[in-house]
Order: sequence, then structure tokens, then C-alpha cells
Amino acid sequence: MVQRLAAGIAILALGVVPALARDAWDQTAVNELASELATATRELKAALLQVPRIAEGEQRRDPDVVRLLDTVDALGKSARRLTRALGDTKGYDETLPIVDRIRALVHDARQFLVDPETDASIERRMETVEAVLASLAGYYPTP
Repeated sequence: MVQRLAAGIAILALGVVPALARDAWDQTAVNELASELATATRELKAALLQVPRIAEGEQRRDPDVVRLLDTVDALGKSARRLTRALGDTKGYDETLPIVDRIRALVHDARQFLVDPETDASIERRMETVEAVLASLAGYYPTP
């Protein structure tokens, strides 16, 4: 039993999981999802800037608001970077670090949106970003 467990761990360590992701690779579909993610991120940023307390200059000095806007900006840049890389026919191996960064940024943005005053339109847009990222997970499974 211990040998089977050790063999299973060794197989995973050798990269069988990424190989499975490459087997299911569909460049066109992944590129379309990346474009959707870039659009969803852009819409999230626009919705944030529509919130009066964020749009007002004074709220932009609030550290939580600054972190949220910086995170969404970085998320947008990463989504556009992924779209460009896929458009240049970069594959799984070249784009996985970008997707990992996007996952971390989406997680962080969600943490910053815990504010009970979060507008429903912002919540919907954040859910759209998360849904597109979940669709990408079929091509980029998490370990």
C-alpha cells in the first residue's frame, strides 16, 4: 500500500497532471476564454469606478480601496497578457504562469470585495470573472 502511494506521488511529481491538461488543449477555445476574461475584468474595473465612494478622490486614499483597484488593474493586465500570449500561439507551458497569477489576483480581489456595501453590479461582474476563470480551469487544472 505504501509503495502504491509512493508510486502515485512520483507519477504526479513527474508531471502527469500537466500532461493531462495538454491532452485536452484547444488553442482556439482557450484564446476565446482569455478574451472573455479580459472583457470581464475591464467591466469589473468600470463598475468599480462607477461607485460614488470609489469615484470620489478621497476614497481612493483608503488603503482597502487602493488595494482593490491595484489588484483589479493587475488582473486586467494579466488577462490581456494571457490573450496576447495565446494569440501568439503560446501553449500551456508558456501560459500557465500567467494563469497562476490570474488565479491569485482573482482570489485577492474577492477578499477585498468583502465589504457589505459592495454594489450588486460589482458582485455580478466579479462572479463573471470567477466563472470565466473556472472555465479556464478545464485547460489549466489546479494541482
